[in-house]
Amino acid sequence: MLEPNRKQIRKELDEARRMMGFEEQRYGRAFAATLERAARCLYWLHDSEAREYLLRTIESYGQNRQMIGNFYRMLGEQELSRRHFGQAFGGFKERLNEDDFMSVAATAEAAFLAGDYEEAERLADRYRELDPDPGLRIHAVGKLARARRTGDLRVSEEAAEELAEMIRKSRAKVSDTGNVNLWDWYELALETGVQSERGEGPAAVADEVGGVVRRGNAAGTGGPDLQERDLRERTCAE
Repeated sequence: MLEPNRKQIRKELDEARRMMGFEEQRYGRAFAATLERAARCLYWLHDSEAREYLLRTIESYGQNRQMIGNFYRMLGEQELSRRHFGQAFGGFKERLNEDDFMSVAATAEAAFLAGDYEEAERLADRYRELDPDPGLRIHAVGKLARARRTGDLRVSEEAAEELAEMIRKSRAKVSDTGNVNLWDWYELALETGVQSERGEGPAAVADEVGGVVRRGNAAGTGGPDLQERDLRERTCAE
């Protein structure tokens, strides 16, 4: 199992906090990407402060459904996460061009996150017809979709190792911003492995793989307040 470098994460967190201080002094607020970097670091350090930072990040990013769905996933708010992932998938599906590899990959990942594993696997197979390069993330996502659909532990382990190798080769950081990053996918792969081994659904194992933020939500410190806030935000946006 690949473990993030906690010393490096703390260094990245310090850098993000310094940048937040500069942005707040210069512009009156911290930028969304800077908040996200800090939130991700705190999340992987299993620091309870991650919750506050993730909520601030959600407020800063506005209407990017897939990103917001991922932050709710990190918070352990499964219902809100599924809602936003589902909305994101609907948008990708409407714009899908099955002859465009970028469109196919983005829609396949959105399908997985929304829980449509059959469609995610189908689109990953379609991508393989367009570009068979085995080192691409979409192929690992396709394997994760198959593992979640069939409960095949071996396939989930293969996908996890492929994602771990991508992290090593690219030197990906847990604080990388911009949608669902490699470390997010690796965490999803670990959840898939536990799910396959136990025959349980994703929500049943997410708290175990996730950090202290999720355990706090499971104890009843978050859900309804977040759902009320999310409803207010969506109503205002509409």
